[in-house]
Amino acid sequence: EEGGLRADMAAGFSLGEIGALTYTRAVDLETGFHLVCRRGELMQAAAEEQPTAMAAVLKLSNEEVEQVCAQFAQVYPVNYNCPGQVSVACAKEQLAPFSAAVKAAGGRALPLKVRGGFHSPFMATAAQGFAQVLEECQVGQPEMPLYSNRTGAVYEGDPKPLLSQQIASPVRWETIVRNMIAAGADTFVELGPGKTLCGLIEKIDKTVKTYALSTQADLETILKEVKGC
Repeated sequence: EEGGLRADMAAGFSLGEIGALTYTRAVDLETGFHLVCRRGELMQAAAEEQPTAMAAVLKLSNEEVEQVCAQFAQVYPVNYNCPGQVSVACAKEQLAPFSAAVKAAGGRALPLKVRGGFHSPFMATAAQGFAQVLEECQVGQPEMPLYSNRTGAVYEGDPKPLLSQQIASPVRWETIVRNMIAAGADTFVELGPGKTLCGLIEKIDKTVKTYALSTQADLETILKEVKGC
């Protein structure tokens, strides 16, 4: 923004939704930082309640992943990342049989290096705790369209319920990106380390431009190429 570039809409993936909430001025910087810290503490506590795991499922459609998950009592599709890639959360002992079922269905399950079953019912206590944290904070309306992980649509009304629910609900990233493009977005700037989201967006729609902003050099390039477009 100091360089003259301001977004028309915003979204964040999982924890990134708090960053997006702050960017859109729904909360101030101090509140955003407080929410990030408390969210992490609550999710860590929930993760320690039961041994859980996550895996990225490749080569299967969303519906096929859901069908395989339905064969198990504690396996849930949680991150709808892009076509052919859905992450699941599960009880740790079910990871091996689930992976075998994915292989039998023609897909591939890659274990993720995390120690929690995020965005699933395993995070219910964290979602409840975060709802209480949010009640103690001043959360206003975003100054621009902000897309919800929980619904995939623009926030309407009080953001607090969806912010707490998203901790124990799937991230609808593919839906978010498609809705943003339908609303006119043709250029995406990913803020933060790496370019994972840029990669997902490119798999969702190859016609849009993506930029990953991690360094000062990235910032200078983006300001030069995007500003004024």
